[in-house]
Amino acid sequence: WTISPRWRTFPPSFFMTGDAACPDGADAFALGLCFLHLLTGSRPYEEIMEEVVCPAPLRKALGAVWAKEPEFSVIRQVAEHDEDFVLHNTLYRFVVLWGLKHFAEAFEGSPVMDALE
Repeated sequence: WTISPRWRTFPPSFFMTGDAACPDGADAFALGLCFLHLLTGSRPYEEIMEEVVCPAPLRKALGAVWAKEPEFSVIRQVAEHDEDFVLHNTLYRFVVLWGLKHFAEAFEGSPVMDALE
């Protein structure tokens, strides 16, 4: 079982709010990344962020939230088979790119936000 690269195109809201994230937003976010890829000829942020990986303590904290909280059922199922930590690294790269303040304002009260802080 391998994790599909499509998980890298899911919006940050999916990682922060889980099942409650609007699926239409995921489609729009992924479409935007596809357009960016087509226009520039390179994958958005992946090449420049390839070496950026989620630190082990944060991986553990995120994994605990995703495993414990009921609203993360989809992420929990995928994370069980995510040996390369694609989910953790993707969220961490978003935080590195946009800054923790951006997430704090948008996702105040999220258990994932608590783990990130």
